[in-house]
Amino acid sequence: MADASSALPCTSSRRRTDAVPSGIARKPTSRPEGVPETRSVSRGIRSNAPRPPASASTRSASVVASGAAGIVSGGRATSGVTATPEPLISTTTRSVCIPAPFPRRALRGAHTCPNGSPPAHRRHQCPPRGAARSRRSLAYAGLVNRGRLYLLLALANLFWAGNYVFGEMVTHEISPVSLTFFRWLFAFVPLIAIAWLVERPDWRAALAEWRMHLLQSVLGLTGYTLLLYAALGLTGAVNAAVISAVNPATIALAAAIFLHERLTRMQALGLVVAFVGVTIVLTGGDLAQVATQGFGFGDVLVVGSVLAWTAYSLVSRRLRTPPITATAVQAAFAVVTMLPLIAVTGVSLPTSPAGGLGLAYIVVFPSMLGYVFWNIGASRVGPARAGVFLNLLPVFTVAIALAFGAVLEPATVAGGILVVAGVYLTLHQRRAKAGQSDAANRLTVR
Repeated sequence: MADASSALPCTSSRRRTDAVPSGIARKPTSRPEGVPETRSVSRGIRSNAPRPPASASTRSASVVASGAAGIVSGGRATSGVTATPEPLISTTTRSVCIPAPFPRRALRGAHTCPNGSPPAHRRHQCPPRGAARSRRSLAYAGLVNRGRLYLLLALANLFWAGNYVFGEMVTHEISPVSLTFFRWLFAFVPLIAIAWLVERPDWRAALAEWRMHLLQSVLGLTGYTLLLYAALGLTGAVNAAVISAVNPATIALAAAIFLHERLTRMQALGLVVAFVGVTIVLTGGDLAQVATQGFGFGDVLVVGSVLAWTAYSLVSRRLRTPPITATAVQAAFAVVTMLPLIAVTGVSLPTSPAGGLGLAYIVVFPSMLGYVFWNIGASRVGPARAGVFLNLLPVFTVAIALAFGAVLEPATVAGGILVVAGVYLTLHQRRAKAGQSDAANRLTVR
C-alpha cells in the first residue's frame, strides 16, 4: 500500500530514487532531463560489512526498486534512471517527497493560479477567489471608517458652534444663570446613562476623586459656561467664537509656564500669530480707539471664559476618571453648586417657542451629542489629530451667524484667519512631537 505522504502532490518538490539503506552514504545519481527525482527509503538493519563489488543482480534489483517507487509516488514511470548499486538489507521501500526551495519565477510556467499569478506557497496554495477584491474592500472600508470618524469630529464642532449662536438668542429671554443651570440640570442624567453604556466606569473610583471633580465643575462647567453666556449678549456670537478659538494656544502657553513643558519654535510662532489675531478682534483693528475707550466688557468676559477653560484643562491631567464619566459627575456637581446662586437670583424660562427650541438645542447637541461624538472620534484617530478640527469652530460659528442675518466686520474676518492659522501651527507641532494633546483631549464641553 502506498504511504500517505505519497498521495500528496510533489509538483513543488523533487523526487529522488536511491536504493540505499538508511545510514549509508549515497552517491550522486543521474537522471534524464524532465524526470522528477524521488528518494526510496529502505527500512532495515544497517550493515557494517564491506561493500561487495557491483553485480548484475544487484544493479537490476536497484532499477526495479526505483521504478516501483516512481509508480507508487505519482504514477510516473522512472525507467531509465540509473542508480549506483548498494547492498540492500531490507526490500521494504517507500517514496518520500522532499521539499526543495525554488524561486517563484520557476513556477510561472509549471503552475499558475486562475488569476495568472504564481502560487504563494510550496503546496501550490492559490489565494481564494475574490481575495484581491476582499483586500480592496478592506482598504475602502478603512477609508470609510476614518471618514466617518472625521465626520463625527466635524459634527461636534458644528454643535459647539451652534451653542454660541443659539446661546446669544436664548440669553435675550432668560438670564445666563438660568441658562447654565438648565443646561446641566437636563443634561447630567443622560450623560450618566451614556457614560454607563460607553465607558462602563467604576463609579466608586470616580467618586473617590470628588475634590478634583468639584474643582473642575466650578472652573469649567459653571465658570466657563456662565462667563460665556454672559458675554454672548454683549459682544455677539462671532466675536466670542473667534476669541474662544485661541483656547488651544493658551493651554499650550499655560502648560509651558506652570507644567514646564517645552515649546518649540513653531509652537511659539503659532502662539504669537494667534494672539495677534485675538488682539485685532478685540481692538477692531484700531489700537488708538482701544487706548481711549478700552476693551468692551463682553470681550473681557470672553477672555475670562478662555482663562477658566485653560485652568480646567490643566487640572484635568490629574484625573483618572474616563472623560464622559468625569463630565457626568461634574455636571451633577454643577447643578448642586448652583443651587445657592439660583436661590438668590431665581430662574427664568424662555418666553417664546424659539427660545425654548434654543434651550433644547443647547441641552441635546452641545452638551450630550457633541461630547459623545468628540470622544468617539478623538479616541480612534488620536487626540492630537482631533485637535486640528477645533479650527472649524469659528468657521462654523460664522457660517451659522451669517445664516441668521449677522454682519461680519473686516477686522473680525482678518483676526479670525490669524487665530485659526496660529492654532493650526501650535496643534500641528504638538501632533508631531507628542502622543497626546490636552488641547484636543479636554476641549470638549462647549
